[in-house]
Amino acid sequence: MLDPLSVAGLALAVFDELLKLGKTTAEVISDIRTFDEDVLHTQKKIRFQIWRMDGLNLLFRQSPVYGDESLIQRFDTEAQHEIRNSLDELCTLLDQALRLLKRIAGPKAAAQIKDQPNASSSISTSVTPGSTRSTLAPATALTLKVSEPHLSSKRSTVQLLKWSFRDKKDISAVVGKFADVNDRLLEMIRFWSLASAIGVDLRHLEHLQKDEDAVMLGLHEDASLALALSDTGYAPRNFELDECWDGVLQESGPMGDPFAVFQWNGRHILRENCLSLPIEATSIDPQTRNRINSLTQLLHQPKEELFCILRCEGWRVLPHSERITYLYEIPVGRKPEPESLLRLLNNANTTNVCPSLDVKFNLAYSLARSIAQLHMVKWVHESFRSENILFFAPESQHTTDALPSNAPETVDLRQPWIFGFEFSRPESFFSAGFIDTCPDRDVYRHPERQGQPLTTFRKVHDIYSLGVVLLEIGIWRPAVTLERHRFAHAKDSQGRPCGITKHLIRHAQKHLVNQMGSKYRDIVLKCLSGNFGIVDDTKEDLKLQQAFRTQVVDILRKAAENI
Repeated sequence: MLDPLSVAGLALAVFDELLKLGKTTAEVISDIRTFDEDVLHTQKKIRFQIWRMDGLNLLFRQSPVYGDESLIQRFDTEAQHEIRNSLDELCTLLDQALRLLKRIAGPKAAAQIKDQPNASSSISTSVTPGSTRSTLAPATALTLKVSEPHLSSKRSTVQLLKWSFRDKKDISAVVGKFADVNDRLLEMIRFWSLASAIGVDLRHLEHLQKDEDAVMLGLHEDASLALALSDTGYAPRNFELDECWDGVLQESGPMGDPFAVFQWNGRHILRENCLSLPIEATSIDPQTRNRINSLTQLLHQPKEELFCILRCEGWRVLPHSERITYLYEIPVGRKPEPESLLRLLNNANTTNVCPSLDVKFNLAYSLARSIAQLHMVKWVHESFRSENILFFAPESQHTTDALPSNAPETVDLRQPWIFGFEFSRPESFFSAGFIDTCPDRDVYRHPERQGQPLTTFRKVHDIYSLGVVLLEIGIWRPAVTLERHRFAHAKDSQGRPCGITKHLIRHAQKHLVNQMGSKYRDIVLKCLSGNFGIVDDTKEDLKLQQAFRTQVVDILRKAAENI
């Protein structure tokens, strides 16, 4: 297997020279200020990517954690093949960069490097058991030097235009592609490190928590979250807040409201009311307390923003109530006025407000990516629906494009925050569910989980719920309103919910193409049907997770980027 550090060294040398030449050439271009900014931006971008590539040493360094083998040797053949292909693609991009370098440098400088071997001829990507060393000599990367061409203001207009309209564009394209491939490679490593069977190895997760290269790749927070989700046998930390909170909680708003906002020591705190205790209970039993503390511990863990989960500060039993409330600090720069997706959908008819197509796709992508990240660390949500998706308006007076400016409350739909984790749990924990026949909630549940659940909760059930929410986003109305009786009579002879999924699928087939396009329709249908073409999946649902990322998350990402 190719040593990524050698690739990183060669990449850094090549792109550094490209940027130096570009900056020198920029001195004779009339719009020097704008161009200098372009060069600086490109330079920062590629340096960041190379810095991240340095962390790939994590894959190839032998460690006692892996039995004196490397992490990549613990991945299966398919994973190793995908990583190899990405590294090969990076090498191809370096070849393109070398050719650009020779073309831009001019005859004199090109002559100085014409004897340098190109990337494809100097790199061997073959791997032998126990070896992960590349045949690329470090000196090749470190000594690759190109003299800057001697430029002057007397260069011809043709040469200047050639740089301005061709070379600069070509360099930007190579740098952009390099960044895209590198991002995809790092995301692949994150997925295989956490979602595969090795992701349940506590020593592996602890290694990712502390290893410098893992921290550089951003794996440490995900590893910490995965550890918190693991059944280590230890009692969770107690996150119950003391009684000094009771007064402000009682004044924060009606106890029946699921969400309320109040101030505490100059901070805006969001209150979420969740679990109801038995009426006859005078105290919380140890099992329930452990469950609440375990969930709070998960919500308290630092997470990347793409999880779309605010950090939980703790929990408290509401005064004079049987309800548990979880407290979250509202993000800096956001108004303390949350708006749920369900309320926005319900108000669509009266406000005549509908988000633009690109905002819808960005919202759909953010939610799908969040579900993918939760499943990667083996966390299932269990209550994913539009009433549990909140938005905040930015404090800035500038109107965002997330909703038209005539909206009564302009919120940022590009940044959803997911709540409703009261029944959420690590996937390895048993969850038979509880009986809930409310159509407003049942409409989001997989048929196996409607009414009285017939099976334990699985990842595919979260994906189904996402499909319902994506349908709502596409047609911009609540799913429960798609049937004139709000699915109140959608029951079989035994009184179980029946026919809801077929009704939702018919609406998706009939309305989504005109409003969102055929690809979006197909995504919704896949989520509702669970038909991802998976056969003989692993215990971790690895094939389902890969298919979901490829057939849902990636397609939504590309659509959001290109609209």
